[in-house]
Amino acid sequence: MISPIAAAFLLLVAFAIHGTEQKNRGCSRLIHDVHLNRLLDLVDSQMMKPSCELSFEYVDERELDDPKCFLRAAYSPLRNILESIEFKQNTPNSDTMKEVKDWHIEVGDCMEINSSDEEESKHCTRPFSRTARQMLKLVHEYFSKAKEILSKGNFSHDCSSVFEKCSDSKGKSTTSPDKHSEKPEARNTQGMAVTYVVVPSVLGILLAVGGLLFYFHKSRMLARRRLQRNERNLERQEGRPLNRREGDLESQIQEEEL
Repeated sequence: MISPIAAAFLLLVAFAIHGTEQKNRGCSRLIHDVHLNRLLDLVDSQMMKPSCELSFEYVDERELDDPKCFLRAAYSPLRNILESIEFKQNTPNSDTMKEVKDWHIEVGDCMEINSSDEEESKHCTRPFSRTARQMLKLVHEYFSKAKEILSKGNFSHDCSSVFEKCSDSKGKSTTSPDKHSEKPEARNTQGMAVTYVVVPSVLGILLAVGGLLFYFHKSRMLARRRLQRNERNLERQEGRPLNRREGDLESQIQEEEL
């Protein structure tokens, strides 16, 4: 027979596995070709002059040489790009742009990109100058890469070593002493983020298991007390008639002797 603790633990594991499978299935189908085609239509709709360029911070994928780390490093700069792009309200372009921003949020959720990734990867950005059309092409390339990675189903990836190379290369090109002092802070931030996520989860599991243990312990104690009470009542009910019969028999013997 399975103990209550094992049953509770198996139930928690089953819920976790089911949730992970559901998430992986949804993430692998997040971006389709029809979405990318709509984004291409948005690129083609740009009528700005090629000579008009915009300056922004972004990540060069060739410098990272790792598609998953590129998606993580470019996630925050891409958000800034999307926020800077505006279209006339209630037009097809503005509706498409809203959807693109939603995709961006969902990609971050699927890949579990957190503040530690953004902090560690900030050394991988560099200044870019592009026209609005070219800038939207970078957006299209990002989501095309995201579609390719998410369709494979394996989203977790440790990019610490890749991001450290960005920090080292930037530290060599600049003489600022603050560059070296930021790496331990990023690691501390990562450790704090893990602590904030893990500790409440562990406490929640311990509280759930403790509650189940207390409930089963209390139920057993109450059942034991009821059983003892019933046994005592039975003993009393059986003892009273027996004493009466013994008393009647003694009185009859005394009367016969007299």
